[in-house]
Amino acid sequence: MKTVSGVLFVLMPWLLLRAQEGHPSVADLPSHLHAEEGKVSLIADFEARDEAGQIPVYVINQSGESLNLNSQDGDFYVKLEVEEDRRWVRAQPHAFSWCGNSYHRGELKPGHFIKVVGYQSLVGDRKPIRYAFYRQDIELVSNVGEGRVAKHDVDLASRDALAVLEGDFEFVSKVALGDLKLRNEMDRIDDLQQVAIEQLGSRRFDRDACRKVLRQVIIRFPERADEINRSLTRLDNDDVESTR
Repeated sequence: MKTVSGVLFVLMPWLLLRAQEGHPSVADLPSHLHAEEGKVSLIADFEARDEAGQIPVYVINQSGESLNLNSQDGDFYVKLEVEEDRRWVRAQPHAFSWCGNSYHRGELKPGHFIKVVGYQSLVGDRKPIRYAFYRQDIELVSNVGEGRVAKHDVDLASRDALAVLEGDFEFVSKVALGDLKLRNEMDRIDDLQQVAIEQLGSRRFDRDACRKVLRQVIIRFPERADEINRSLTRLDNDDVESTR
């Protein structure tokens, strides 16, 4: 991983959100927490933050069905978000691992929960915050509270690989077209333009709109023809599958 600020290195252990072993029953939840029946809930217990300011966050499965969750080294991609200019942005940067053994997919059975440690900066202003799922099959956000947010964390999160992997069509298109050049300081994924091109070849966005952008990219960056054509081929294959 590239060198980042000393403060961030101190905080890295808290970036790895740990599940409790055994996935305890909802009967063992703190009595003041109430998860809605028939749903999966993400609840931040702001009143129970520890001396370091870290906030317990609970993933509670009351849906009646098993929930499969992705994780990286115990991190379930429950990320801190801050409200800025009436929109929510990620305030917790992410470093991807190069070891395939870091990534897992596990089951959270109905009537059980996982408790993770909600990231908090040691510096920064107190602002409205919440926690949200990333890299999961479902979208989920927590209740809103108040917490400390570092501007440096928001900056790093705006230009890491996760920002491209989770970005909307406009954002990903700008990165692919070279209109937005990002410098990722969190891990060794240097070529975020390539990540954006690959995302345009995924099933995340409208296929025709992606083709249009990719054709513009190949005019600007003919040296990227191979990776662009791979994305176009994936889109064509998706079209074939959708007609079957």
